[in-house]
Amino acid sequence: MKMEVDVLSVGRAIALAVGIATVVALVLLAWIGGEMHYRNCIAGVEARYPVGGTEVGKVSGEPRPGSYLAERRDATASCSRWP
Repeated sequence: MKMEVDVLSVGRAIALAVGIATVVALVLLAWIGGEMHYRNCIAGVEARYPVGGTEVGKVSGEPRPGSYLAERRDATASCSRWP
């Protein structure tokens, strides 16, 4: 018994596998790039607007003078995973 393999079908299967692997690799690279962009943005916000010991006063519940709660919130909201 001799098995015959169609060379064209093997070539197509290999091309399909390579194509799928390429698409998956590109999606993963885009995902990783987006995460790096987001993390760098958050790190920049943390460097510009540092967090104190406690941002909210214990008695009044209002932000302490000199805290950067609003600025941090606005700057963090501007961060996105899309470069």
